[in-house]
Amino acid sequence: MKRFTIAAMAFSLCFSAFAQDAPDAATVQKIRKAGLENSKVMDIAFNLTDVSGPRLSNSPGLKRAQEWAVKQLTEWGLKNAHLESWGNFGKGWQVDKYYAATTTPFYHPIIASPKAWTPGTNGPIKSEVVLIKADNVSDLAKYKGKL
Repeated sequence: MKRFTIAAMAFSLCFSAFAQDAPDAATVQKIRKAGLENSKVMDIAFNLTDVSGPRLSNSPGLKRAQEWAVKQLTEWGLKNAHLESWGNFGKGWQVDKYYAATTTPFYHPIIASPKAWTPGTNGPIKSEVVLIKADNVSDLAKYKGKL
């Protein structure tokens, strides 16, 4: 029975592929031309990333991106473009400024980024470098409070 079912499915798939209409070449060309010559993808990406900034949940950047999207969709003719609430997420978070560098034996900036919702500090923090040796997440427990 299993072989018959597989054979019947294969048979029907083969013939359904032949039942498809050939695409209209003029329509395909119009779509292709619109995508290559009038694409708005770079403008959209620029506004959602560079202009709006990071879009972490409930952040000012997300709010800017949402407002831009509603405005843009309305300008494109979409009726009733609006935001809908999806529940109470809680606090928003954004990075105002962060900085990390080594100072000895010579100055060297460290490329880093804070983890979302990390609390701020009351000014710069200086400490000794800690070499971390961890093969898995549980190995990190011994460094708690030292990093």
